[in-house]
Amino acid sequence: MAYDAARNVTVVFGGIPQGPGLLGDTWTWDGTNWSQQSPATSPSARWDSAMAYDAALGKVVLFGGFDEVNGNFQLESDTWAWDGTTWTEIQTPVSPAARQNHALAYDAARGRVVMFGGETQVNGAGLVQDTWEFDGSTWTQASPAVAPSARMVHTMTYDTVRKVTLLFGGAAGLDLADTWAWDGTNWTELTPTPSPACRDRSAMAFGQGGNTVLFGGYANCNATPLGYVADTWIGSAGPPPGALIVNGNNVSPVAEGFAYTPLVAATFNGGTAPYGATIDWGDGTTSPGAISNNPSGGYAVAADKTYLEEGLYTTTIRVTDAAGALATGQGSVRVTDSIIAPNGINFTIRKKVAFSGPVATFSDADPNGTLADYSATINWGDGLATACPGAACSISAQASGGFLIQATHAYVKQGTYSVTTQVRDVGGASNSATSTATVTAGD
Repeated sequence: MAYDAARNVTVVFGGIPQGPGLLGDTWTWDGTNWSQQSPATSPSARWDSAMAYDAALGKVVLFGGFDEVNGNFQLESDTWAWDGTTWTEIQTPVSPAARQNHALAYDAARGRVVMFGGETQVNGAGLVQDTWEFDGSTWTQASPAVAPSARMVHTMTYDTVRKVTLLFGGAAGLDLADTWAWDGTNWTELTPTPSPACRDRSAMAFGQGGNTVLFGGYANCNATPLGYVADTWIGSAGPPPGALIVNGNNVSPVAEGFAYTPLVAATFNGGTAPYGATIDWGDGTTSPGAISNNPSGGYAVAADKTYLEEGLYTTTIRVTDAAGALATGQGSVRVTDSIIAPNGINFTIRKKVAFSGPVATFSDADPNGTLADYSATINWGDGLATACPGAACSISAQASGGFLIQATHAYVKQGTYSVTTQVRDVGGASNSATSTATVTAGD
């Protein structure tokens, strides 16, 4: 049974009659009268299927159940939609396993029909604890880190204030009395006090005033006498979610040209999962933000990022939630000039003979570096120095990457000299490397 909000009627399909067999009829209740419908097509006669109204489709969705084909009892895995006139089977590319005694609820914020659990064998065995979502065309299995235990004949409803699907009780041998909330990503067990006693086949609905109403069921557990119960409970899944608030991070320093995997741009809290995020890095590029749990509470937004030039950048982080809320936060990233990495080259010459050759190589993490950005000074270790580029020194790009410094110099005395090559770029970065010049006596 499910309420058809598009047509303002409650829809009932199938069940078990007082006599033998199964029912395959469709009825609607308008608040005053029941009316039997005459659809052109219909699911097979069955019981223990599950139904929920899908507002995105504007139709009532039915999945699975227990039917009889040629005298053989079997479980179904078919998906049907009721449009107020007829039933249409939806051929989904992916489908949950055939089952009965499962539960459906419609997540209005995310536009998904949520299904949990049930039994996958006609002998009452095969209890499952899987979570599935239907988007109007196909089913997708979720992978929550935590989930309710396997069960059947539980009940579910959607809390439109707190934007979570609620699950209560059910049976797994003995009946259960636990309460769970599904936010589209994870299940969380709730611990309301007081709480209904264990039961299965109860009815639950979310009502005005922000409360969930649960009625009746069948109690089969050690805590209560065996039999039907007719009590009514009213409760909630806790306070409504807080406002969505985004706090941009001020990150410093970040090295130019260095690939950060990832760079955390912001944290946020509040709102309703699941979330989406984008990061405007302030340099003309944007990235989808990866969302993860923040150890200090709430969530973090991050993405892989490489800044190509030094400077101070203003970042803008936008986060949306399942309820359609949008929040924006700003932060900053201070990018420092990239590190220059020179390597000196040892060489041997004769005294009073001009040396002309490579003195050092260097690399720069800045991918936009050009020859015009760099200069160097070579201290030959004999009290003399050469500026580069210049008449006696040149800087050139290497085909294999990086840069080469070549210079000309003559030593007047035999010996071993420590040569220091200091490399600078226009952004102010500087680094040096040493090498050894071995000067021989010559002829």
